[in-house]
Amino acid sequence: MDLHAQDGGLIRTARLTLRPVTMADVPAIVAGVGDWDVAKWLAVVPHPYTPEDAREFIAEIIPRAGPVWAVDDGALVGIVSLGDELGYWLVRERWGRGYMTEAARAVVDRHFAGGGGDLWSGHFDGNERSGAVLGKLGFQPAGSRVMGCLARGEDVLSHRMLLTRAGHRAAAAGPGFRALGRQDLGALTALVSDWEVVRNLGTWPWPPDPDFTARRARPYEGAGFVWAIIREDEMVGTVSVTGPDEDAELGYALRRDDQGQGIATLAARAALAHAFATRPLARVRADLWADNAASGRLLVRAGFARTLRERVMSLARGAETESETWHLTRDAWESLEDGAKTG
Repeated sequence: MDLHAQDGGLIRTARLTLRPVTMADVPAIVAGVGDWDVAKWLAVVPHPYTPEDAREFIAEIIPRAGPVWAVDDGALVGIVSLGDELGYWLVRERWGRGYMTEAARAVVDRHFAGGGGDLWSGHFDGNERSGAVLGKLGFQPAGSRVMGCLARGEDVLSHRMLLTRAGHRAAAAGPGFRALGRQDLGALTALVSDWEVVRNLGTWPWPPDPDFTARRARPYEGAGFVWAIIREDEMVGTVSVTGPDEDAELGYALRRDDQGQGIATLAARAALAHAFATRPLARVRADLWADNAASGRLLVRAGFARTLRERVMSLARGAETESETWHLTRDAWESLEDGAKTG
């Protein structure tokens, strides 16, 4: 969303003001984060939570923590922070209104507009509400770890999530992403029932095989990820980086009606950024048929270089076809991304 106003430490959205935290906020912070249903989802907040804890937070923790904002709709109703990662909480009485998505999106937009790098965040296992907020912002799953929860006094599984600069650009332009799953079988079946799509895919059969398609619609369990590309709440394609670290491969397919609009380029760049940020990849491979000029242009824009040309069997075409292998090195990708930060 667009920021309606931004003045120093202030960020204004349609319904909220994000402002500096002051000592006058101590009672509201104690009431909000002192609620067990809020505190149990936070890593470093004690429970019970006292005014002394709030004053220490304002006087000692905030100056070391990076940018911190009070979320205000006439009163303080939450906190958003942007130190090592994006963090937030919202009073229980404001849940379900989209407040935290609105506030966090404003902070994330400001971060990337200012040239900031990739953003990490996460949520404890069972906190689907927070996971949904991060998903709406464009964050994607990036593994899990066990970490302490001070309020509970125990270790809790935390699901890590990452929003790359390329992922943010894609979300701002329209397409979003989520893990491909069984709910996408119908849309995937329609996608691979179009000859003009399937003729450019390396491993899909023609005519379409319902069993093959159903297997591909299952949640991916190998190394890497397979995302559904979402536009206006519809799955319009897929993008993936799969395979072992030494031979990871970029793949993508897009509904014909949505081709030629830059969606595949945005999706590929978002997937590559996520893969390079979360895996120790030295390079990523992409294969295409030599007559697929549009994919060739996409790969050039993403920094790939062609490394091999040979004739191989195309399952869909049923004949040997000129094939090209392209590679993108980590150095080439990072140089491309550095340039994109100012473009």
